[in-house]
Amino acid sequence: MNKIINEQFKSVFQNSENLSLLLVSIGPVQEFISEARKARDLWAGSYILSLATFRAMEPIFKKYTKDVIIYPQIEENPFYKLHNGNMVSPADLQFPTLPNHFL
Repeated sequence: MNKIINEQFKSVFQNSENLSLLLVSIGPVQEFISEARKARDLWAGSYILSLATFRAMEPIFKKYTKDVIIYPQIEENPFYKLHNGNMVSPADLQFPTLPNHFL
């Protein structure tokens, strides 16, 4: 697994020797959960966090490719598919599919 990740980084950053990991966390999640009065409030909060995570990832994979995002795996994510111009069913876009952090 580490060898695969190393190869992905090398392919993107061939001329760079100083590589770092960046963990981005969007929150606070607890406030969204504690403020929810109904299931739809909980869904809306989760969806907003999921979409915010995707929007925070966007500049990174636009500049370097999706291969530098180690976690979560976004290739099959509906937001990512839509971003790339692929067809996505409206039902798939209704689910908050990303955690509130990425590496």
